Order: sequence, then C-alpha cells, then structure tokens
Amino acid sequence: MHYSKHLFTLFLIIIFSPLVFAGNNNKRHHEITNSAVITGCITDKNTSEKLAGVTIRIEDNDEKVYSDPEGNFSFEGLQEGPCILLLSCISYQDKKVSISIKNKKNQVLEIDLDPVNP
Repeated sequence: MHYSKHLFTLFLIIIFSPLVFAGNNNKRHHEITNSAVITGCITDKNTSEKLAGVTIRIEDNDEKVYSDPEGNFSFEGLQEGPCILLLSCISYQDKKVSISIKNKKNQVLEIDLDPVNP
C-alpha cells in the first residue's frame, strides 16, 4: 500500500510538471517576441581579419557576450531605447558603440577595432 502511494505521487508529478513549465515558456516567448536582437561581426580595422574572443558588454548592464571564431556575436531580448556597447580585446583599443534599439527590430552591426600600436 505504501509503495502505491509513492507511485501515485510520482504519476501526478509526471503528468502535471509539463503544465507548470509551459506557463514559464510562454512568458519567455512573449518577452523575446516583444524585444530586439542585435547581431554583429567584429574585424581588425587594418586587415579586415575577423576577431574571436572580443568581449562585448552592454553599458549599465551585466550582460556580456564574446565573439565566436568568425567574429560574430549576438544579444537577444533587448528592450527599446538607447544602448552603448563596450568592446574590448587584448592587443586592440577599447571601443564604445552607441546604438538605438527599436522594439521587434533586428540590427546587424559591422564593427572594426583598431590594433594597439607596438
């Protein structure tokens, strides 16, 4: 009898857990569809070589990403308004890029970094 009680509880958890998590997914989906996406590619200003490992951070925010081996990066779920991207990479000068985020608009940026003079 004790075994069947645990089995019944497990059964209820399995049946109702998708319903609980479905509500959270719908909220996240709504947030993403009502926000903007920024993607971009970062290159060396002198050679046009794509730069991997560049840190891209949103000013006044803890969000940051790193460029991939092809120099690409992406931010999702951004809210409308002005935004400053801070870029940094070893052997390159730091750079600030000001953009205006518009709801439901995706922006593609091409950013070049100046190498630090030896």
